[in-house]
Amino acid sequence: MIKWHCVVLSSLLAVTSSSLAEPTWAEFIPPDPLGKLWEQHMLEGKSSSVGVFVEGSNVSTSERIGKRLLENNERKGWIETLHSEPYGINIAQRGEGFWRNGGWNLMGGLLDQVTVGHSAVQLYAKIIRHQHPYFPFNHDPPTDTGYEFFLLHRKQGVSGATIVRTWRFPPEEVASEESGHGGRTDKVRVFFGYDPSSQTSTIRITGLTHTFEEHLDLSSVIQEVQPQSPAIGEEERNHLDQK
Repeated sequence: MIKWHCVVLSSLLAVTSSSLAEPTWAEFIPPDPLGKLWEQHMLEGKSSSVGVFVEGSNVSTSERIGKRLLENNERKGWIETLHSEPYGINIAQRGEGFWRNGGWNLMGGLLDQVTVGHSAVQLYAKIIRHQHPYFPFNHDPPTDTGYEFFLLHRKQGVSGATIVRTWRFPPEEVASEESGHGGRTDKVRVFFGYDPSSQTSTIRITGLTHTFEEHLDLSSVIQEVQPQSPAIGEEERNHLDQK
């Protein structure tokens, strides 16, 4: 039997009334060094939250030991705060345009996980937000927002992790509603489940412009059947913190 964990993701998508059609993924990919840096921190899996800010040739990095602001049953998975919590990652770049206020934010972190024997299957989420250069005024900046989700397999006692599957959703695939001040709001819901009897993981995403559900056979990755533990419980978090 699959045990489901509901994660609610919400972000602000700001656009101007003169915006063109939402960009496809090929048009939406952030600068390659930013994506590689985010992935590097994700695979490393440090329990601290990491922040990197890039403006021109200036790069500043911060790292702190934070605490989870809300548990899943309290927070309903709000992704906007994951970057400042344990296992959080925030990569920001500014400097585009005449006013140099355009740029990218890649922010997110560990959303959910199950432990299977001596390993963990983890779901990471990343918001990719492109803020277009704009004249500073009393309105929301024009912004496009997309999502990436990563299913990882992390073995106990082995550094790093393996990316099992990646899902990408550009702004054109994210359903949104007007929120005033020229902005838009989207609500993406992610349902993550794992069936230990078949070693199958399921991810179902709503809040998109289309229905999405995918089942993944992880037997070749895990190679053993063990009962799973509750997602992101105290025991799992303490275990990972001791790595």
